[in-house]
Amino acid sequence: MGGTVGVLEGGTLLHSLIERHHDRLGPCTLKRLSEANAALSWLRSAGPEADVLLIGPSVENAVRIAERAVAMGRGTELLICAGPESHAAIKAEAERSYLLGDAATCLSIDEPDAVVRALADALGRARKRRRYEGLVSAAEAASAQAAPVLASPRAGNVEGLWKYAPIGVLVADVIEGRVLDRNQKAAELLGVEAGAPLDEGFAERDRARLAALLAEAPSGSPAPRAFVVERGGVALHIEVLIAAGHTEQSRLLLLQDVTARRLVEDELRRKLALIEEQQRRIEELSTPIIQVWEGVLCLPVIGLVDAERAARMTEELLAAVARARAAFVVVDLTGVPEVDASTVDGIVGMVRASALLGASCLLSGISARVARAIVELGLDLQGIQRFSSLHAALGSVLKNGR
Repeated sequence: MGGTVGVLEGGTLLHSLIERHHDRLGPCTLKRLSEANAALSWLRSAGPEADVLLIGPSVENAVRIAERAVAMGRGTELLICAGPESHAAIKAEAERSYLLGDAATCLSIDEPDAVVRALADALGRARKRRRYEGLVSAAEAASAQAAPVLASPRAGNVEGLWKYAPIGVLVADVIEGRVLDRNQKAAELLGVEAGAPLDEGFAERDRARLAALLAEAPSGSPAPRAFVVERGGVALHIEVLIAAGHTEQSRLLLLQDVTARRLVEDELRRKLALIEEQQRRIEELSTPIIQVWEGVLCLPVIGLVDAERAARMTEELLAAVARARAAFVVVDLTGVPEVDASTVDGIVGMVRASALLGASCLLSGISARVARAIVELGLDLQGIQRFSSLHAALGSVLKNGR
């Protein structure tokens, strides 16, 4: 329970310092490490037994080594001892590091008391953590012994869910860019095995975007992102949800095949575009502005006219009047079965707007029903010439204006 300290340095400076102050540190085991690879190998093999990694002033790229140690997710305490001439620069570099945060403490070797005090505090935290982990392990063992019937089926169900889930589940190492584990569905979708490059199954154009998303530190429940996976010459559309893994450098990817849904959405978009095109053509046909003679336009109105249609007809008629420099406009209502206040208002507004452009406007084809509705609604058609038929309206144009 004393603790284990890995000392990474080229000489014996830190080792001698620890030996001199052994009484302040309490019982602990020292592991001499001559190079960075040896230190990282020790962290992998020692696991939770690696309590503190002490990096000496003669070690190059000390912050980079500390970052790699943090990325391993072992929970090891990190102390960086720098020389007096480089302490400020190394401390600033450590503070800028995205991975380190406050996981490493930067000390100056010319302040040995501060180094010993920091090492003693780190060992103290490690001893407390060991005691806590021992209590938790004992509680878990007691719980498993008290309820063996419940523990086994639960574990089996979790394994079954992992293996046979209808969505792909994949665990990735973002530092090394490889697959750590995957379930059966993920293997079917991506065609990758454990240890394979993570982006192997993704389309070339999506690999850089995937790497950028994996490099982010996910939090909460990020929205799924769409990717293309090439399987057997067929492009599959996969939604990928990326979440934090069990270590700093791992990510959990949930994969769902949405190819069928994408095909349905594409077909729906195609049909909507077709409907919009048909609607546009219907609208064009519903407002057929005819140039009868030079300077004479005729607008036969067919069907019911609501406020929206009246506004559209007015806009198109005014554009046609300006374009043709029309002197006469005949609005024929023969095809209007019935009217209400909004219909007549729209037609009268259209006629008056045309008059503002200098065109004489005539109404034709007013049926008895339409005339009665105009009277009952009390609408004023004063100043607007009215004719019972289109023939009569055009005859008046020939006689008086053309």
